[in-house]
Formats: sequence, structure tokens, C-alpha cells
Amino acid sequence: MQNLAEQLVESQKVIQELKSVLESLGEDGYKHGTVLNVDETVTISLKDSIVEVNKPNIDIKRGDTVLTIGTGQIIRKFNTSLVGEIVPVTRVINADLLEISVQGSNLQVFRSSRIQKIDEGDFVVLDDTKKCAVGKINVPKKHHI
Repeated sequence: MQNLAEQLVESQKVIQELKSVLESLGEDGYKHGTVLNVDETVTISLKDSIVEVNKPNIDIKRGDTVLTIGTGQIIRKFNTSLVGEIVPVTRVINADLLEISVQGSNLQVFRSSRIQKIDEGDFVVLDDTKKCAVGKINVPKKHHI
């Protein structure tokens, strides 16, 4: 039976191996992104670019987080979103687009299909690429972030 010190050393080795695997995945061109639009093709916002790829044989919607390979092709959908800032909505442009305020500037972002009802003054959570509002936050109107 291993003592606690031996178990700790073994756990540290496993953690180091997992870190190496994650780093190698990034080097081989695996990237996560947020789906911005789905038609005959799919538009994805990646950290450093926006790409248009063939539609995969999985059910995806605007706002979904996906894993892509080097060509940008979607290979997996995640059930959670990688999130960034919480920002106020300054205007609802249409069913697909919102205007938000970020550090005093107004920007247009896509609206996730998960956000049902949204009004001016509501707060949304952006994805980590800052191109899509992936969730709505219930903040009382008298409080400000």
C-alpha cells in the first residue's frame, strides 16, 4: 500500500502528463470556438480568426462552443461555453444581433440561440472571443457592474 507521499508524487506525474497532452493538442491545431451562424455552412469565431466550414452531422446552434481541427472543421460540440466579460445590452438590433457596451464603446455581437428574451439594459455574458453573447445574467436594474 502506498503512503500519502508516494500517492502525491504519482498524482503529480499524472497531472504533468495531462498538461503535456493538452499542450500537444494545441500545437496540432485543435482550437475551440463559438458558433456564430448556421446555414449550409457554419461560421465559427476562433480566438484569432473567423472561419466558415462545412456543416457537421451534429446538431449545432448559434452560441454553441465547438472543438475544431487545423482546417477549422468541427469535430465536437461542448455542452458548456467558455465565457468572458459581463456587459450591458445597449440595443437589441434584431433576433440575431445585439449592441453591447464594452469600456465605453458600443459593439455588435451575435446573440446565442439559448437567449430567449432580451431587452435593452439587460446584462449578457460574452464568449471568450467577444463575438457572441452566450448567456443572460439577471442583475437587478438598480445595480451596475
